[in-house]
Amino acid sequence: MGFDIRFVLWDNDHTVGIFQPIEGRGMTLLIFKNKEKKMTYKVTCKRGKNVTVADRVMVLKMVKRCMTELNKPQHEIGFLRQKSFWKPLEVRIKKKGQRSCAMKDSWISIDVSRYHKGDRHLLEYAVYASDPVIGERKEAATPESMLFGIVAHEVAHHVQFAYGPYTRMYKGNFKKPHGHCFQDIYRILRSTLVNAELDAHESLAAA
Repeated sequence: MGFDIRFVLWDNDHTVGIFQPIEGRGMTLLIFKNKEKKMTYKVTCKRGKNVTVADRVMVLKMVKRCMTELNKPQHEIGFLRQKSFWKPLEVRIKKKGQRSCAMKDSWISIDVSRYHKGDRHLLEYAVYASDPVIGERKEAATPESMLFGIVAHEVAHHVQFAYGPYTRMYKGNFKKPHGHCFQDIYRILRSTLVNAELDAHESLAAA
C-alpha cells in the first residue's frame, strides 16, 4: 500500500491538494476538486524500485505547487473552464541517471539521480539559457531547488500540450517544444515559485 499523506487546502469552492494512497509504489494526487461541476483533477504517480517514498512525496508536492499556481485566474490557462480541459497527468519518478522528460499531455518523467548526488546545476536549453528568469543556474541554492526547477520545466511541457490548444493566447503557437508557449508557462513557474528557492543563497548574501 502506498504511503498516506493527506492534506486539504481550500480555494473558494475548490479543494486543492489531497494525497491519497494507491496500491504498490503508486499514489494518487487530487489537485483540484470542483464541487459545482463534480470534477476532480487527478495526478497519478509511479516510482521505480529504487525511488524512496520520501522522493515520491517531494516530487508530488512540487507538481502540486506548480499546477496550483498555473490554475490561478490571472494566468488565463483555464483548468476549470470546461471538462475537456482536464487532462489526467501521470508522474513517473525514476533514479536511473537519465534525463527527465515529458510525453506531451500524457505523462512526465522525473529522474532524481542528480538530486541524490547533490548536483546544484540547473541545465536549460541554449535558446533561453541566458534568460535571467528561465535560464540555467550553475549553482542553485540546494539540490532540492535544482530538482524543483526540473519538475517545473516538465510540468510546463504538460500544460503546454494539454491546455495550449484551448487557450486564447497559446492555441496558435503551442506546438514548438521550447517556443513561446512553453517559455511563457515556464516563466510563470520560475518567477512565482522556483527562482526564490534557486537563488535563496544570493538573497542571503545581499542582505
